[in-house]
Amino acid sequence: MLLVEFVPTMPVARAGRELPRADKDLAFAHESLFFAREPTMKVAAIMTGDVRVCAPSESLNRAAQLMWESDCGSIPVVGADAIVVGMLTDRDICMAAYTQGTNLHDLQADSAMATNVLVCRPDDDLITAQEIMRKHRVRRLPVVNADRQLVGIISLSDIGRAAIEAAAKSEVADTLAALSAPWEPTPAQKATKEGRASRPTRRRTKSPKQ
Repeated sequence: MLLVEFVPTMPVARAGRELPRADKDLAFAHESLFFAREPTMKVAAIMTGDVRVCAPSESLNRAAQLMWESDCGSIPVVGADAIVVGMLTDRDICMAAYTQGTNLHDLQADSAMATNVLVCRPDDDLITAQEIMRKHRVRRLPVVNADRQLVGIISLSDIGRAAIEAAAKSEVADTLAALSAPWEPTPAQKATKEGRASRPTRRRTKSPKQ
């Protein structure tokens, strides 16, 4: 059975202060999306398998190009044998350009990437993936196999879409079940029906022909 739970925990702005963009994104996602609570639904069922990646030695300019072409804000950094060694975001690229004062063509991905990468497995359930995202405040997780080789990526949006689709299917099923159930009259309808049955019926007589 599918259970859908609204998650009320979200970043809250202090009086007179506005939430940073990252916190706004998380707050919007938590407020507007439902999160699937179906232990049998696995990460592999909704993850994206065709993932754009970059190598540690590639330039940040190339990484930015990949993000632009893929319309995403982060990409995994993979080394030999497709093993995930880092995660690079658009913010990492901006901060590297600002702090190092060097052209993006001359900066390598490994100079700006995060090396403490949070990952999940294809056979993890969605609850596990959500808990990692909420605890560490991230919106995307690389999906790796037992050898830490990249096999996909899952995002908060993927989970939200899956939950919304499941909720829509559940509503249709409930409607169909309600329409298919045997009709049962309400007490008022029963009383009205019994009252009509107890009334004496008048037999109409034909008027004599003129």
